[in-house]
Amino acid sequence: DTLLAQTMSKRTWGIHNDHIRGNFISKLECHVCQRVHKTREDPTLKYQAKFDDYGCPSPTTFDSQGLKLERSGDWYRQYEFSRCQVNVFEELIEQGNYSFTEKELYDAAAKRFSPSFRRDEFLK
Repeated sequence: DTLLAQTMSKRTWGIHNDHIRGNFISKLECHVCQRVHKTREDPTLKYQAKFDDYGCPSPTTFDSQGLKLERSGDWYRQYEFSRCQVNVFEELIEQGNYSFTEKELYDAAAKRFSPSFRRDEFLK
C-alpha cells in the first residue's frame, strides 16, 4: 500500500520508546499546540475535531490460540482508564475548574477506575 508506506515514512513520531523521534502522544500534544498558535495568529482558521477522530473502538486482545478475549489485557485497561480520565476532565471543565493538576486528574480517574474495573461488570 503506497499511501501507508508514505504515511509511515513521513510520520514525526516513533515506536517502542523512540528517544529520537518521540512518541505519538507527545507529538499529538505538539500538533495541538501548533494549531492553537496558528489560530491565534489567524482567527479565521478553524479546526474542528470530529467523533471519527477519536471514536476508535477499544483494543482487542487475543490468547495464545488466537481466540479473541473480551475486555482484557493491558491495552484494554489503559483504554478504560483513559475513558475515566476523559470523564473527569469533562466534568472539571463543565464546573469551571480550569486549574486542576495532572495528579488531581489522575487521582480522580483512579478512584473511578479501580472499583469499576471488575471483569464481571463489563461482561453484562
